[in-house]
Amino acid sequence: MNMSPRNFSRAYTRDTGQSPAKAVELYRLETARELLQTTKFGISQMQTDAGSVAPMGCDGRFFAT
Repeated sequence: MNMSPRNFSRAYTRDTGQSPAKAVELYRLETARELLQTTKFGISQMQTDAGSVAPMGCDGRFFAT
């Protein structure tokens, strides 16, 4: 399917009720939560494996969900 990024974002939000950016953020937070519960990774390793690029990428968002 050939779709502009803007049209994709609109269609995704319409169909799922959340923006693509929000979906990625929630996926990363859930992955981080699972890694924290099931591994002995340190915070920085967990963030890397969950897809965060910022050193403190989980900050308050992790605790807000």
